[in-house]
Amino acid sequence: EHRHTVDRLKKAENVIEKYRKKLDEAADLRRTLKALEQDNRQLVERNQVVEDEYRKVAAYKSLMENYKKQIDALQVEKAELITQNNKLEYENKHMRTKIEAHEIAQSRDMESIRLLEDRVRELEMGD
Repeated sequence: EHRHTVDRLKKAENVIEKYRKKLDEAADLRRTLKALEQDNRQLVERNQVVEDEYRKVAAYKSLMENYKKQIDALQVEKAELITQNNKLEYENKHMRTKIEAHEIAQSRDMESIRLLEDRVRELEMGD
């Protein structure tokens, strides 16, 4: 009977050792699970930061595209204004040339009128 008790005791020790190993494995799994949960929290936080940054970049991208369209429109408007300014400068120069010619002609005509008036007075006095 003593041998039977020793066998049962060895079996019980084997069972205890088996459960101790399972408890150790479970403890290891809990530590691993906690570490993985911590890693997961950090990844979720990092993902949130990346998503926030992406939204900001997307907003800036839209804003930059809008600015680019405005710049393009302003460049077209500038080119049109330069063309219009060049045309007006040409017309202004042309008109100034015409005015100068008319002023010279007017001055010449005024001199002719003065000479003719002087001649008329001379003729009137000579009579």
